[in-house]
Amino acid sequence: MQFSRRSLGKRIPAILRVPLFILLPLLLLGCSKPAVQSSADLTEIQELEGALTDLEGAYEKGEAPRFFSSLSPSFEEADRFRQKIESDFKNFPERHLSLVPQRIWIQQKEASVTLRWEGTWVPSAPRSPIRQGGTALFRFMKENERFRLVEIRGESPFGQQS
Repeated sequence: MQFSRRSLGKRIPAILRVPLFILLPLLLLGCSKPAVQSSADLTEIQELEGALTDLEGAYEKGEAPRFFSSLSPSFEEADRFRQKIESDFKNFPERHLSLVPQRIWIQQKEASVTLRWEGTWVPSAPRSPIRQGGTALFRFMKENERFRLVEIRGESPFGQQS
């Protein structure tokens, strides 16, 4: 059985004979989706993760000004905490810290992060490194469009004993 072009054209409905260059743009436009926008909660979670990463990095590198700028002026027992951190920087020239968020609560300008942490502190004297881990609750307040640490409850990864 042979088909001529004329007989084939008669069997294809008229809608299917529309040239592809007209149909394709219509299909693509009909399938496009609006751009996805981040929610306010997601943005704040990312800011909190950034604050934790900044604390972790400044502590590991011994960058005291950067570390202390992450603390709120209303940080509980700030002077004692500052002494512990400076002692860590002095007694442990090498510090490795991993902060892993488990849960995040955000309510208006306050946030709490429950986290697991693991760290290794290498003393300057020829002694064995100290390896520790634990869980803690970090409380943050949003001050000047930035989350700052207000309090640490539980096992703090900062202020190791030499």
